[in-house]
Amino acid sequence: MIQAMGTIPSQQPELVGKLPCCNYCILEILLNPDLRRAENLEAEPGFEKEFQIQFRAHRDRIEQICQNCNHDCMLKKIALRTYDDRYLLQMKCIEILKLDRSKKLDKEITWEQAVRIWYEEKLDDKRTCAERFSKIWKYILPNLTAIGAYKIIITTAENYQNWIKQFQLLQKEEEDRKEHGR
Repeated sequence: MIQAMGTIPSQQPELVGKLPCCNYCILEILLNPDLRRAENLEAEPGFEKEFQIQFRAHRDRIEQICQNCNHDCMLKKIALRTYDDRYLLQMKCIEILKLDRSKKLDKEITWEQAVRIWYEEKLDDKRTCAERFSKIWKYILPNLTAIGAYKIIITTAENYQNWIKQFQLLQKEEEDRKEHGR
């Protein structure tokens, strides 16, 4: 295992891990191991300037997620460089789950708890929110909001299956239109 850019070694070899000052890091869960490989982190010329300018819009989201850590670290930089629509939508859904669960419990839950619920807690069809999200992602329409995706994910198994069927029908209809030039 290695240390990279002021981080402590993660449990997997050659992966960038959390800072020594952090007891827990949500980004170690949310960022897949390929993105955290130390060999992929060679800073490109001008990367620090790019980091400060290009990713400012997403910086606030990262700081909310890393609310117990006010340091710059490579995991934050990796997260900012690798955001895509799927990742952003899933993070927003986890945030909504965090707020929703906090309201139901009448006390705020942590990001760590929300992530664990998302990835580990089984719903009535024995799937996790993460598993449901992965399934509906391929059907998500461009206009579906995070709150819309979240509502589909947490609904009953029967309603969830109905949504999947509707998404499949819409996808088939779109494919038919493209095939027949309509």
